[in-house]
Amino acid sequence: ADRRLRILAAAELFRTTGENAFKTYFEANYNNVAATSENGYHPLASGTNRFDPSVATDLNRAFVTYALTPGASPTIVTQLKNALKTHID
Repeated sequence: ADRRLRILAAAELFRTTGENAFKTYFEANYNNVAATSENGYHPLASGTNRFDPSVATDLNRAFVTYALTPGASPTIVTQLKNALKTHID
């Protein structure tokens, strides 16, 4: 849970401050399987590549926050959008 919260904090702080250190941390850890939730779910690393609003809400929030932040990596934003789209479809 600590890693998930750190990823969320990095996304929020990157959005708030624009500091590269927070962006770097997020990008290095956003798809790390060590951030898997207690039930074994990770929106990107669980083999599902989709958001589930009932689990891993801290990661879901981190991903949306990062994707909406100016300066976010277009490659990561596309990956996050595709995972969210998969949930909607």
